[in-house]
Amino acid sequence: MEIEERNRLRKKQLLYLNLLMLGVALISLVLFSLALDRIFYYSLTALLLISGLLEQRKYKTGTYAWTADMRKLALYEKDVMDDHSFEKERRSQYTSKFFLAVLVLIQSFPARQAEPIMEPGFLWFLVGVFVLLVPFLNVSIVMRAKKVDAGNGYYQEIQRVNWMIFFLFFVVFVFYALAVAFIFNL
Repeated sequence: MEIEERNRLRKKQLLYLNLLMLGVALISLVLFSLALDRIFYYSLTALLLISGLLEQRKYKTGTYAWTADMRKLALYEKDVMDDHSFEKERRSQYTSKFFLAVLVLIQSFPARQAEPIMEPGFLWFLVGVFVLLVPFLNVSIVMRAKKVDAGNGYYQEIQRVNWMIFFLFFVVFVFYALAVAFIFNL
């Protein structure tokens, strides 16, 4: 694949993933503010299961993506990465969703049914978390793409970068939470 084509597809991938994150955030905010506890947990479990099943279907059928451009990019990554790393990364995408669905379902058992899951004031805190999270996710996506494009797209290398970014986000999140608690005397 030519460099120009690859860069165009990477930009498209980043745009697509950012739109997906925004959509998930908006749906989550609506569910957080309107849904009762159990309805929220059941809805989130259903979304995770459906997403995991669709991801598994793409993996098992070898389509790897829903659009032609993203499919072309996935096939390029399959060629560049070693088979074990590519397959392991794809498998982890749907197995992690299944695992999260089980955890969310377990979380629903002690949930109350009488009130919304979250107070409206706390939603502003979550909006702040989302604003902090998006740049970290974008950096993670770009760093993963650079590793793959440079021929270092091994699963362990990608996971190491992801864990490093997660740790950095966690530190920033803790400082953000402490600042919010300090400012609002919580």
